[in-house]
Amino acid sequence: AIAYLLREPDLSEIVADALTAGMLTGWLALLIFLPLTATSNDASVRRLGTRWKTLHRLVYAGAMLTLAHWILTAFDPTTAYVYLAVLLVLLGSRIARRA
Repeated sequence: AIAYLLREPDLSEIVADALTAGMLTGWLALLIFLPLTATSNDASVRRLGTRWKTLHRLVYAGAMLTLAHWILTAFDPTTAYVYLAVLLVLLGSRIARRA
């Protein structure tokens, strides 16, 4: 994200790009991962208690958005589809264990 912002000095271009589906999914994923990064420490785990686990379940939405960004912006999204399949199998196994 920082490299992109440094490369593109025109704010109107950044906003126009950000509104496309491929870029919007990436920015949304980044916004999800920022609070997760800030609270990924022992002090936050103690301070947030059970809310920490609830907050960190957003990692699944962030992962899906990241893969969507990758698929929508890649010249060849084949590798992204493989990672998507792996993520779906892992999520499916978690859901199956809960049932």
